[in-house]
Amino acid sequence: MKYFLLSILVLFILNGCSDEPTAVNGDKIQLFVTPKQAVVSAGSTFQLRAEYPFDVNHQLIWSVTRGPGAVTNQGIYIAPGFLVFSSDTAIVTCFSSTDLTVKDSAIIIITPQSGFDYFPKTLGNYWIYERFTIDSNNNELPASRQVDSLVIKYTPKILGYDAIGLQTYRGGTRVNDTSYYSQIGPILYQYRSPINFPLIQLPRRWVKIADFVGGGWSVFDTTLNNASISGLPFTVTGTIQANAIRTPNEQITVSGNQYTSQKVVISTIYNITLNQQFLPIPITFNTTSRETIWFVNKIGIVKSEVTSARIAIPIIGNIGIDGSRRNLLRYNVAEE
Repeated sequence: MKYFLLSILVLFILNGCSDEPTAVNGDKIQLFVTPKQAVVSAGSTFQLRAEYPFDVNHQLIWSVTRGPGAVTNQGIYIAPGFLVFSSDTAIVTCFSSTDLTVKDSAIIIITPQSGFDYFPKTLGNYWIYERFTIDSNNNELPASRQVDSLVIKYTPKILGYDAIGLQTYRGGTRVNDTSYYSQIGPILYQYRSPINFPLIQLPRRWVKIADFVGGGWSVFDTTLNNASISGLPFTVTGTIQANAIRTPNEQITVSGNQYTSQKVVISTIYNITLNQQFLPIPITFNTTSRETIWFVNKIGIVKSEVTSARIAIPIIGNIGIDGSRRNLLRYNVAEE
């Protein structure tokens, strides 16, 4: 009933604002969009069609004239992947390219996507992973295999964020490694050091590691000014920039199971200068690291990987940075 009343209101507004169709050679020009109303779930698409007999070349222009979403040149409406409110409404209008006063519109009512949960948050949920070190060729080193169990044990508030805390157990023993996440709508944050680099230590903070409706975003961007290096008599100046992209609906096989995942790749670019008062010149190097995370709806993270790297630093020599890979073995996730 609420959708019907909303449609009547929007149609009233449209009819009150529409222009009279023009005439060509005395004939009344009419353009019709069908259907006049559709209910579409968030993240999906819907095909609209236009009938315009006077435009033999079918030169039509489609536009979302009110509300969220987008529409293609073929009249396919693309709903937003996530709704801030319980529902929303868009108006899609089709125009004649030769006379923009000739037009017709359709009402699209957008409802929430059901079952949208890429990080289940119930206390007691757990995930068991096998973890490997990977070499410079991205191969797993069998001797490095460990089995980690992650259990949601805590729900603290950290720096204003409502968080969940995952306690790690290795070989049945609790280890001093708790991961904190917070999901706000389609955005997933992690309380972590924003970089994966063994020499440079930065304090933990909330960083955006996933946007399940966005295509790309900035994760981290900072300038270092004589920052210290753990265990070495150097300071660091330079910039560190991390950006992420999401690939939706990627098929992946993990531990013999096939999933449709949301893949997130975080690429971090380091432009670093090492300073030491006894060195004749500063030492400068550039490198890039990459972290990939695969999320599956109603399950969570099924796989994650940090690529290995080898950095050639003048005077110091080559520094190897081990990569790592985690594969989901089994899990227990409660319905929310």
